[in-house]
Amino acid sequence: MPFKTRITDARHNAETGCFEAHVTLMEGTESFTYSVECPAPIDSDTDEVQAALVARARRRHRPAECRLVRRRVATPLPDRQEDISRRILDARPNYLEQILTRH
Repeated sequence: MPFKTRITDARHNAETGCFEAHVTLMEGTESFTYSVECPAPIDSDTDEVQAALVARARRRHRPAECRLVRRRVATPLPDRQEDISRRILDARPNYLEQILTRH
């Protein structure tokens, strides 16, 4: 099954000569984030480095061994029929009323 992927916190470590990043693999409602590194010079092609980082995260991916998994929970959307402007005007304190009734 194909994963959606996201690469964050990417940087080049000059001391080790590696690109380092957090790669998140998203499958359905579950997300798995891996810290990976890829040895490459700083002037490497961006697409090649991204592909290598994702490939390394996929090699490390073993969902059965993960103890901590992030799951998205579907939350119901609020009723769109509700008049939001009326709710704001009726909220306390009613700042609009205070401004209009100042002397």
